[in-house]
Amino acid sequence: MNPTLWNLCIYGIELGFQIARMHAEEGLLSRGPACTSYMRHVRYRLVPGVY
Repeated sequence: MNPTLWNLCIYGIELGFQIARMHAEEGLLSRGPACTSYMRHVRYRLVPGVY
């Protein structure tokens, strides 16, 4: 609701932490066969066709 440069920087930092968390979680979950199968079918994490 308050678009400032400071808020944009905070959002960018938070996004970096979330991406790091996703990678750590995927590493843990990929040990199971069900998740490995799911990861083969679903190529993107957040935005289809991008990432």
